[in-house]
Amino acid sequence: MTKIKRVLCLLLLAFATQSHAQLDIFTLGAKVGINQGQLTKTPNFSSPTTTGSFVAGVFSRVKIFSFYAGPELVFTQRRGVFKDDSSKLTITNTFSYLDVPVLIGVKLTAFRAYIGPNFQFLLQASQSGTASLKDANFKKSNFNSSTVGLQAGIGVDLGKIVLDLRYDGSIGNMGKKVVSTTGTQLDYSTKSRMVQLTIGYKFL
Repeated sequence: MTKIKRVLCLLLLAFATQSHAQLDIFTLGAKVGINQGQLTKTPNFSSPTTTGSFVAGVFSRVKIFSFYAGPELVFTQRRGVFKDDSSKLTITNTFSYLDVPVLIGVKLTAFRAYIGPNFQFLLQASQSGTASLKDANFKKSNFNSSTVGLQAGIGVDLGKIVLDLRYDGSIGNMGKKVVSTTGTQLDYSTKSRMVQLTIGYKFL
């Protein structure tokens, strides 16, 4: 009887281990965090400064051995603050995007490292600050409706808590070269560079 109990215990342990491995194949969760970065330029200003913005969304992972694919769906703000050298006053350009990063990574114990393209879809573009510095031609249509960036980072899983630190940078230009109603050519070409820190929770 004792041997039978031992065999049953071993079978139950093997089943539990296998069930856990099956559950660990797919992960789904939500995350929130902050971005710290800058836009490279805006018309009439050449000195961007670093500023913060917001990020929130959902993430997933499909694991194959120690590797995984991690598509995400994330609302991301990209913000640039620009200072007028003579008056020292500033304006802020804020862009809201729906980001779809598709990350390929490796996981060793609780730690992860990953890289992949980030497909960005523009939702809104706005400018705030001193009225005299605002660009009368600033509008969403002067910027590309979609572009591609690159993300790379590291992360750690602490039970159901997920921490990530990553770099997010533009590959394609966010803005266009346009002609104003007065016939002036304006260059809204700009790129975003930022560091992103997020905390998440795994539902699955």
